[in-house]
Amino acid sequence: MPKRIQAADPNQSDQIIYVGASIDLIGLQQFAVYRGGIPDFAQDAVKACPDLAELFVPIEQLNQARRDIQRHGSALRAYYLNARS
Repeated sequence: MPKRIQAADPNQSDQIIYVGASIDLIGLQQFAVYRGGIPDFAQDAVKACPDLAELFVPIEQLNQARRDIQRHGSALRAYYLNARS
């Protein structure tokens, strides 16, 4: 399972990618890339639905995350489905 990402840290230079479904209401787009953790504008949504935090993965893990979302029974698929509802 992909590594859990924390809130934005300006000292963190790793890129992460959001693999969940787009949420137009807050401007969170599927496959958007961020630097320094989960973006500030998404923090309220993450607090309301903690599963969203699991859908931000290191960009190096994108291919594995996409496979996990498609695989029935995977934790990432469960987070994806919970976040969509």
